[in-house]
Amino acid sequence: PEFGFMHLFAITLENFRAYKEKIRVEFSKITAFVGENDIGKSSILQALDIFFNDRRITIDDFNKSSISDDVNYIEISAIFENVPPVIIDVDYKTSLKQEFLLDDDGRLCIVKRYYLANLNIKQEVFIKANHPSVEGADNLLNLKNTELKKIVSSLAIQEKTNLTTNSLMRQAIWNYYKENGGLNLDNKLINISSEEAKNIYKELLKYFPIYQLFNVDRTNNDTDNEVQDPLQSAIKLIFNDKKIIEACNFIANEVKNKINEVSCNTIKTFNLLSRNNSINIAPNIPDIQDLKWTDVFKRVGLVDQDGIALNNHGSGIRRLVVLSFLISEIESKTLDASYKHSGERPTVIYAIEEPETSLHFSQQIGLVDALKKFSNKVNNFDSVIITTHSSNIVRYLDISEIRVISKTIRGLTINKPKPNVLPMPSLNEINYLVFGDASIYYFDELYSYIKENGLEAEMNKDPKCCKWLYKKIDEKTKKVLPGKKITFVEYIRHQIHHPENKMNRNYTIDDFNKSIEYMRNFLLLSKKRLVN
Repeated sequence: PEFGFMHLFAITLENFRAYKEKIRVEFSKITAFVGENDIGKSSILQALDIFFNDRRITIDDFNKSSISDDVNYIEISAIFENVPPVIIDVDYKTSLKQEFLLDDDGRLCIVKRYYLANLNIKQEVFIKANHPSVEGADNLLNLKNTELKKIVSSLAIQEKTNLTTNSLMRQAIWNYYKENGGLNLDNKLINISSEEAKNIYKELLKYFPIYQLFNVDRTNNDTDNEVQDPLQSAIKLIFNDKKIIEACNFIANEVKNKINEVSCNTIKTFNLLSRNNSINIAPNIPDIQDLKWTDVFKRVGLVDQDGIALNNHGSGIRRLVVLSFLISEIESKTLDASYKHSGERPTVIYAIEEPETSLHFSQQIGLVDALKKFSNKVNNFDSVIITTHSSNIVRYLDISEIRVISKTIRGLTINKPKPNVLPMPSLNEINYLVFGDASIYYFDELYSYIKENGLEAEMNKDPKCCKWLYKKIDEKTKKVLPGKKITFVEYIRHQIHHPENKMNRNYTIDDFNKSIEYMRNFLLLSKKRLVN
């Protein structure tokens, strides 16, 4: 869309749980995280929950090695696209680009840091941007109106500057420096937690996506579990509808007037009865804009025909509720044309931990189909993030939608899988690329593809393909034939399919893995040669 609600492009994590070194991950319309158990898949989903929903952060969320090194902060950054104009100063609309609050790529990067001090955790919010660093123009967003006026006066530009609007004064100051030596733009952290700048963040919050996390863990609480969460997510969306908010505010005003009327009568009577009493009482009524309408419906949930909460049913049924919610959301967006262009509804990020849990194979495939339909909708900028161990699920996703989390000597890495080399990736190839499952079935598929496409002779001539001596017995004479040097790939294939031949050294797991990587690289190079 031209504008509307922002959508999430990427996040970075630093010193958060297992993620010690700063790591960045970009999102697709569907993003699936895979990796070993306890490697950090759920941590990404929960970091987003902390960022968007202010879930409480604890000392256990700090990387233990970082604490040992006296590094006492966690950093979670979110990078957004489709950034709208904002009103930073009262009634004056400006753009983040004009305020130098975008990064080198024109995106908005909001950084949340959580500092640990004496078991207390303090939060600060920053914008990381390509911002002026020249002295005198590097901290304007944190200055008050009077302070900006002093700078305008010192630069002798007050006559051509609107002194009533902070944003226009900042623009005038920056223009002055731009024309007199330059702004020296540099990547900077601009603190927007201060009194002067916090209005920026408050305004940006209006355009944040709604983040809804469906946990894999289940509780026995009727109103706080993954079955009720879909309805709570729907309620959040309902209360983002302007018409509904206006109707609620109208009712709230009527109630407030009645409360005021009752309060005034009560206070009047109290003053008559108390006579010389020194206590002055007054009604304490919250402002309408502070009312949390969603809390009124926080006990909304789903029950069966006997009134039993669905979280008392089997885990498969509970998971099917989540699936049903997603499908119904997709269908409602298809029917509701007002969602397509109005920008009235926030974008939504649905995060699901291990959606395959307790689901039958056919239901897993149904979920993937629903997610793909969801992501293919035109003008729909909602997104889905999942963690999974299921090859059935990743098989039906595009390789570009998968992120593999791995452990290295330097720490955790998050990468897209290696490219497929077979024209139609099989389940065996997907399992290899995503889960590192080097099976004899994938070996056979690669070897057969090379042979069927007439590439075996080219592989035999390749100097990079080492040759091994292979012995066998003549079937007629039963005599041992002279050994013949063949490619190590063919050698391994013979051993796989002729285990009865005991005259040759058995290949090792390392040999086997190298043979698969060799065939993959060979096919990639062959494709490049064909293209050229």
